[in-house]
Amino acid sequence: MNTERFETETRGINHTEGGWPKDINPAEVEQVMRYRKKVEKDEMYVNTIHQLGSVRESLGTLCEILYSILMSFFFCCNVSGNYSNC
Repeated sequence: MNTERFETETRGINHTEGGWPKDINPAEVEQVMRYRKKVEKDEMYVNTIHQLGSVRESLGTLCEILYSILMSFFFCCNVSGNYSNC
């Protein structure tokens, strides 16, 4: 049985500054500042940032809990010297 050939191509993009509307020149500081100020007043933007903040808080708490569990696990194994139960 022969495997079917599949040709691929690798492409890249230099994405240093992006997502700007066509009428905004990212090299012009004044235009960028005005546009950012306008976007930051948008209610949907504000709500999205608040939601991301709460997600980040939840992830931080989860990471702390997992870290505590792992530390307890390794501490108990190292103190008892009995690695068969770990």
